[in-house]
Parts: sequence; C-alpha cells; structure tokens
Amino acid sequence: MNRTLLFALLGLSLVGNTWFLFARAREAAAPPDGDRAAPAAVAPGVRGASAATPPKAATAAAKTGEPDAVAPRGLTWHAPTTDDEFRALVNDLRAAGFPSPIINRIVTELYQQRRLAESPEAKVPFWQRRTTQKEMQEYRREIARALEAILGPDARRSVQIDAVTRARQYGNLADTKIDAIAAVERDYQEMQTDLSRNQDGMFFNSDEWAARQQQRSLLKTEMRADLERILTPAELADYELRNSDTARSLSFAVQNIAVNAAEFAALYEIRRAFETANPALIGRVTTEQMTARQAGELAAFEQARALLADDRFYGYLAATNYEFRNLAGLTKQFPSVTPAVAYQALQLRYEVQQARNSLATAGAQNTPESLAAAYAGWNTRLEALLGPEAAAAYRKTNFGRTFVAPTARPANRTVPPRG
Repeated sequence: MNRTLLFALLGLSLVGNTWFLFARAREAAAPPDGDRAAPAAVAPGVRGASAATPPKAATAAAKTGEPDAVAPRGLTWHAPTTDDEFRALVNDLRAAGFPSPIINRIVTELYQQRRLAESPEAKVPFWQRRTTQKEMQEYRREIARALEAILGPDARRSVQIDAVTRARQYGNLADTKIDAIAAVERDYQEMQTDLSRNQDGMFFNSDEWAARQQQRSLLKTEMRADLERILTPAELADYELRNSDTARSLSFAVQNIAVNAAEFAALYEIRRAFETANPALIGRVTTEQMTARQAGELAAFEQARALLADDRFYGYLAATNYEFRNLAGLTKQFPSVTPAVAYQALQLRYEVQQARNSLATAGAQNTPESLAAAYAGWNTRLEALLGPEAAAAYRKTNFGRTFVAPTARPANRTVPPRG
C-alpha cells in the first residue's frame, strides 16, 4: 500500500469518527417531543428574573456548552429606574430563590450605576472644576443609606461576606452581632473620614497636629466602648485579635515567619501591652517620654526573643523595627555583622541614646573631657561589635550618628572697640 492511499484512509476514518461523535452529542442535547411544544411562559410583572424554570432543552444545552445555554428562552429584563422598582426587583429576586449575597450584588451594582450617573460630578463638564471630595462623599453616603432601605435584610453585613472572610474577621459570632459591629464600624469610619477631610489643604503646627491625633484617639476609645456593649469580654478579645490595628500590623510582620496561633496571640499581647503603656508620642516629646519608650521597646524585644528564638526573632524584628533593618543591611557589605551582632548594636544604640539624654539634662556639669571620654568608650564598644570599618559605615547613617560626638562650639571672639 503506497503512502498516498494510507493518508487518504486515515483522513476518511477521522472524518467518520468526528461525524459520529457530533451526532451523538446532538442526540443527547435534543429535547423530547413533549418538551418542544412547551415554551416557558413569563409571569406578568416579573422584573429582572425568569418566572418559570427554563425548558429541558436549555438545561441540556447548558450541560453540553451549546450557545443556547447563554440566553435561555423565557428570560426578560426590565431595568428599574425608581426606588420603588428597585424594591420590586428585590422582591422578585427573592421569590425566584436568589441567595441574599447575589441579590445584594445585583441591586447594589444597578442602583449605584443609576445614582452615580445623576451625581453632582456627572453634571459638571470635564473642562470645569470637579465637585469637591466632601460633596461626593456625602452623595455616596446617601446612596448607601438608600440601598439599605431598598435591600432590607439583604443589606446586612452577615449576608454579604463570604464564608472565608467571615471566619477570618468574626470567628463564630452570631449574625446579629456581626451586623451590630458593622454598623458601629461604619459610623466611626465616617467620623474618621470627616476628621481627615477637614484637614485637606491645611497645615498644622505641632500642637494642632497633636490635638487632631487626640481626637482620633478619642474616637477609637468611644468605638471600643460601643463594641463592649455588643460583645462579651471573650468575644471582644477575639475580635480585637483579628481586627485591631495592632493585630493587622502584627499579621503583616509575621507573614514570612512560621508562627502558630498561640505564638501569634502571645506576640499580640506583647505588642498590645507595650502600646498601652507607651502610646504614640505626639506634640512636644520630653526626654523622659523618649527614654521610657525606648526602655519599653527593649523589654518587648526580649519578650519576643524568648518566644520565637533567634532565627524567627530576627525576622520578626526586621519586619517591625526600621532601625534593626538598617543595621542588618550592613551584612551585605560586612558579613561579620550577623543578625545577632546587629541586635546587640541596636541595644547599644538605645543605651547610648539614653546616656546622651542624661548628659543633656546635666548640661553645664559636663566638661569637654568627660564628654570625650564617654563617646570614646561608646565607640570602642561599637567597634568591638561591628569591626572598625562597619562601625565607620554605621556612624554615617541617621541612627549611627548617635555615636558621633557633638562638635565643640568655638569660643566667642572679642571684638575690639572702634575708634
């Protein structure tokens, strides 16, 4: 048999097999005769959903991937334009058996599109000044409130979130508590937004900025008091372990470190205790405040080190302390500066900073000789840790300048009298 005849027979066989498979697929997709004569009817007044179950032909087509599955017969759509029509759409979707999260997403998307098309910003020509951020924020809040009224129970936070998000944020809390928490969070988020918005285009001195920060702190305190009225002490502790600013910051810090649930909770308690005892320094910072904060940081570092041991601790410290990252960066140029050495240098830098604060408090009691001796001793210890070259490189950084002795001021020159 020559090669041409062989290729011809193979081609005929392939065509035959393809036709056979296509015929079987069409036969499986074809509806019984009784189904062909019964197109789906649409109930009067249905908006946005089919009133009847799609015919079996459409179901079969959907299973086989036929184009008919894209647009089953009997589906009608009337885009709602008023709030009453949107409420009717919600009722129709519920009656059709749509899950609450799907109803929420469909109606929210449609309603937001319609309202945003009528927003103040949409009415301004592109070459003119846009509406202010405040106007649009207020308009979006108005949309959100209207959606809550339209969706009713389908607007609840507990039905909007997926199972994974719910478990991560709320654990085993009941729907009623999740919805109550969401209402509190929304109210305080709006107040925080208003506080930030009032700062647009404004500059503050240190005292004014401190006052703003105190307002933010007060809002957080009031929000926690509201949460205490919703949750039991154990529930509130678990909620904060999942959602507080401290917990979010900690989650980011340990994302590349293998820690279990108990270790995460222990680290959270260490950081929470430190932040409670040492709130953020705002406004004019005294030497005593800075000294106390640094001492608290060192104590928290040691607690974390006892929990995680060296390797994981240094990874944690690099993620949470910029100064340690700065020191550890010397390793690329100076391999002898290991993470353990960098941590010892960090501790020394804190010690020297506190000693400098004490010297500054003493003021005139310090002599040039005593200051020179103090800095010489500190630099001797630094070079013993890092090595002379690495120590010299470190002293050129912002933090390393702590080891640089201040330049003595020249004595005032006597100006001879004129004339």
